[in-house]
Amino acid sequence: MLMTRISKNIAFTVPPTMAEEFERLAREEQSTKSEMFRRIFRFYQASRKSPQKQKPDFETDFDAWVETVIFDAVEEKKNSPMGYKELCELDDKLLDYGAERAKSFGITSEEQVNDIIHEERQKRRQAARRP
Repeated sequence: MLMTRISKNIAFTVPPTMAEEFERLAREEQSTKSEMFRRIFRFYQASRKSPQKQKPDFETDFDAWVETVIFDAVEEKKNSPMGYKELCELDDKLLDYGAERAKSFGITSEEQVNDIIHEERQKRRQAARRP
């Protein structure tokens, strides 16, 4: 029985310092180099899309959606940078929103957030490895 591959090996070269930095970032993110490359590639794809194209759907492609939101935020900042006072106000609003959302899910500590993130990443890694 032939099994269709869900991934394909590719090879390319980079300067040693870039390779070291890439590996360091992957370790820091608790991610594989393959995962890091996929996220970078999706971010690059999102950056090339024209504004008229439809954005990824939150429900079906969460990673692509997040990367698109980040890209849009970077572009917006280039066009109208936020002042320090505005940044502090927004930071306070985001912290309040995050605390409210965490409370609604029964999350009471930053450690629980980290555990949830690591569990989700582990699930995604395992799902990607399944034939």
